[in-house]
Amino acid sequence: MYCKLCEDYIGMITTQSYCDVCRKTKNIQRIYGKEEVLKILEDICLRDGEKRTNKINNAVSINCYSPACKKPVTRNDTKKD
Repeated sequence: MYCKLCEDYIGMITTQSYCDVCRKTKNIQRIYGKEEVLKILEDICLRDGEKRTNKINNAVSINCYSPACKKPVTRNDTKKD
């Protein structure tokens, strides 16, 4: 059987329609909405290598797209004494 989204082989005997990565992507779409996820993918992924790296670093530091980030960065976090 093949994943409905990426079409990778997921096993001979399975009741799953999606592989693990596509299932996680699908769950993220349920939380944020498919339009928001598509906007983020287009804003960040559709760039050349250097621009993509800069955009990812900027997005992580400002908007906290990273799953490792527990809360958004605020002005108070960036103030220097």
